[in-house]
Amino acid sequence: MVVSTTLETDLHQDILNEWGDVYARTLLEQMCKIRAFEEEAEELYALGKVHGTMHLSIGQEEIGRASCRERG
Repeated sequence: MVVSTTLETDLHQDILNEWGDVYARTLLEQMCKIRAFEEEAEELYALGKVHGTMHLSIGQEEIGRASCRERG
């Protein structure tokens, strides 16, 4: 269970104030899509439907999202 602190709540509000609600939600949606893809890939790997090795970045979705944004 994650307990939100006042500092985290203030930080989240600062982000919404600076970036705007729509932009912040867009970022979150992109990161959720990355997470869903990786969870599905992990499941397929566990079932033996993906061969070779796999390195997941679950918990690091922002890195993938930001790098895709920079590439266009």
